[in-house]
Amino acid sequence: MVGTSVARAEFAHAVAALVATLSEARAVAADPADENRLRSLVQRATRELNLADEKLLMLDRRQHRSIFRRAERLRDRLDDLHLRLACYYVERTFDDGSSQCQTEPQASTG
Repeated sequence: MVGTSVARAEFAHAVAALVATLSEARAVAADPADENRLRSLVQRATRELNLADEKLLMLDRRQHRSIFRRAERLRDRLDDLHLRLACYYVERTFDDGSSQCQTEPQASTG
């Protein structure tokens, strides 16, 4: 099945589902009060990215190296978005500023 038209169709379907989820998440992000739905969409997008990666493996990897690099960058951005969302909602809970969420990577001190 590697490199077949079925593999290409399954990859296209997986990517289309991922794009739809990201579009929905973007629309939901306009209303920060809907935290649970937004978190759910980010988690779903991560699962769909994993599925797209699996489907991509069924294609000729040499021809699609740039897509693998983009997928890794997208995964990093989804992870960063997930962390920033968590921090946003934590900081919003403590309106007095007593909770400063750290979103930048920390240098190890040990």
